[in-house]
Amino acid sequence: MYLRHLFLLYALCCAWPARAAILESFRYANEGQLAAAWRAMGGAPDAQNATDGVAFLCPFDQDRDRVYWDHTANLDLSRFTSIELDLTCDRPEALRAFMIYFKSGNGWFVASQPMKAGGRQRLVFSKQAFTAEGNPTGWNRIEAIRISPWRGSPVRARLVLHQLEARTDQLFLIQSVSSAPNAAERAVAERATERMSSWLRGAGIPHAILREDQLAADKLAGSKLLILPYNARPTAPQLALYRKHLAAGGKLIVCYSQSEELAKMMGVTLGEAISHREPGRLAGFRFENPNALHVPPTVYQQSWGLRIAQPQKGRGRVIANWINANGAPQPEPAWISTDAGFWMTHILLDDDRAGKEQLLTGLIGSLDPSIWATAARAAAATCGKIDGFGSLRDTVEGIAKLAHGHPDRVGINALLNQAEREQQQLNNHLANGQFVAATEQAREIRKLLTLAYSRAQRPPEKETRAIWDHDGVGWYPGDWNRTMRELKAAGINTIFVNTLWAGLAHYPSKTVPGSFTLRKYGDQMQAALDAARANGIAIHAWVVLWYIGNAPPEFQAKLRKEGRLQQSANGTPEAWLNPALPENQRYMLSAIEELARNYPVDGIHLDYIRFPSANADFSPASRRLFEEWYGRKIVTWPSAVQSGAPQAEFRRWRAGLITDFVRTLRKSLKGTNPKTKLSAAVWGGYPDTIPSIGQDWGLWLRNDLLDFVAPMNYSEDTYKFSALTQKQLDLSNAKGRILPGIGVTAAESQLRPDQVVEQIAIARRLGAPGFALYKLSQTMRQETLPLLSEGAIR
Repeated sequence: MYLRHLFLLYALCCAWPARAAILESFRYANEGQLAAAWRAMGGAPDAQNATDGVAFLCPFDQDRDRVYWDHTANLDLSRFTSIELDLTCDRPEALRAFMIYFKSGNGWFVASQPMKAGGRQRLVFSKQAFTAEGNPTGWNRIEAIRISPWRGSPVRARLVLHQLEARTDQLFLIQSVSSAPNAAERAVAERATERMSSWLRGAGIPHAILREDQLAADKLAGSKLLILPYNARPTAPQLALYRKHLAAGGKLIVCYSQSEELAKMMGVTLGEAISHREPGRLAGFRFENPNALHVPPTVYQQSWGLRIAQPQKGRGRVIANWINANGAPQPEPAWISTDAGFWMTHILLDDDRAGKEQLLTGLIGSLDPSIWATAARAAAATCGKIDGFGSLRDTVEGIAKLAHGHPDRVGINALLNQAEREQQQLNNHLANGQFVAATEQAREIRKLLTLAYSRAQRPPEKETRAIWDHDGVGWYPGDWNRTMRELKAAGINTIFVNTLWAGLAHYPSKTVPGSFTLRKYGDQMQAALDAARANGIAIHAWVVLWYIGNAPPEFQAKLRKEGRLQQSANGTPEAWLNPALPENQRYMLSAIEELARNYPVDGIHLDYIRFPSANADFSPASRRLFEEWYGRKIVTWPSAVQSGAPQAEFRRWRAGLITDFVRTLRKSLKGTNPKTKLSAAVWGGYPDTIPSIGQDWGLWLRNDLLDFVAPMNYSEDTYKFSALTQKQLDLSNAKGRILPGIGVTAAESQLRPDQVVEQIAIARRLGAPGFALYKLSQTMRQETLPLLSEGAIR
């Protein structure tokens, strides 16, 4: 019975929307036909017929970095927007990446994706994501297809490919290019688009990304919905296309635009733009009638500004308002529903991935009900995949095995049994075409399995369970006691509180300018310290070095005038102090010494203990100081130190500057308070951090310059997280001193609770002394920690 339902479920899951063409069915009568169709290249094993596709073996337990197979084709893919591959992978950790190539003339179109999970799945490659190798003629002339897995972990894997499709999407994300006022805003818009695309993929909603410079009437013909994640000032031709789209019956979802014309088109009147510096002022938004749209009652994100908007009379209404960190409603509208679609007064930010996926599914489903079928099938296909297990049955069996001998085994098994019963109801909903109900049922199944998974964990009696507080005010600005009580109850025993930046302090300082937070809420270092002590939580002062982009403008101007800032290769000033200058090192040392002297914190936690990128620092001051150190003049600056003979010495000099600062600080703290621990948040990809950002943290551990490091291993790819952590723990003198950073709500990763449990379990299996969670967000408070406290950190 179970297998029959599983087959039904996957058959339904494969019934994706129309406007797709099968490029390869992976069905061959015999091995001879298969060998002629898919040629093994570069020593790869021959492809093999499988029950429902073609098997490609990846012998990555041998010394090879990739395998690949070629297939001759004669295709015109110019009218399609996405490529979709249906496959099964038994050992996803073996693959660093899965790449697909389309040959055209004298070149290839190439795209890559990580293999994040095992079991049967679909990889979707937007044509926007393909890059060109060589000089391909065009998508209208495809002559061959190549598949190429690349080695990750040294184990053998088996891929079974079931079907390859080309898809013409009807939902487009419009990525800002010309509508952005500058390069910095274009980067923000690109990230907003990628973020939204990730959420839509998670919700199983087919879509494609179109850059504004690719917009054309023929590409939008037949489209049902356009989403503008952040398009500040669309041009007149772009507005004309949007107007034509609406006239043809299409809809728009717009997030924060400054265009009066676009607002008018959408039935919205724009008001003033507001910004603020008050943590928790805009902490999320709450819907008036969430059930009507099938959206969450509340969605969380920390916004620092918005453009007020109101619906035009007779065309729409406010459906959600902003709330603050205490949940109190704010006067500003967050979402407006109109006859043209939806308007948001800000953009969607990183926090609350699950909420954002449900939000977008509900909003899109209200405009185009046909997507509910697709979303339901995708949710049904993935809701049972917890902890890398490939199916609901694997998950249930795996968690039951974990729970063997567990004190709460009966309760855990009851949750698993309930999940299986609800799976039956889900299958019935799908079979009866009740797709909204099926989608909601799938969410409940995942919650049950995640709760069982967390309860089945056996946390060690002693470990560091840390959390980063980026805003430096806790969850409830002005009430540190409440935050610390809740952290203690959840099982957190260490907190990194961000109270000092290079140009701001959230406490009274004679060295560093005071912040808005200090003026509004008072001394945050003392308040956090008192509350931590009362609740038995270790507190480390999180110090952001060198960066002054959030400092008072007059302070920045003074330092710029004095020549104390870094510069990029083209001479653009960076909002970073130059660590090569002795006066900057003395300034930062003085600030940290003052903090450690006035507040008996358990530790000092360094961040940005590096250069901003490989493209810094090339200021005149750094040129002079490097030449003195190097012992000769550099004639062609900065090109010579970027790619010439002195490059290696320049990189060694940069890394040495940062190491010297750490060494000096270590010595200073030993004199101030020998019990104060010194640690750092570091980039995970060591030793590549040495040439790129001058961060030789492996040396710092070897030489006992730090007590521990927290590598920011932020990734949604469990196998990448595992490989990074293992590599770090293998470093010399690293035992007991690696606290892997888990990116729950980071820019690089937004993790579901089950993914957080899994990464904690991996850190424990590998022998880490604990972990650090990023960050103290509302998602952490409302969703992640309550789940973890059920078992994973009980």
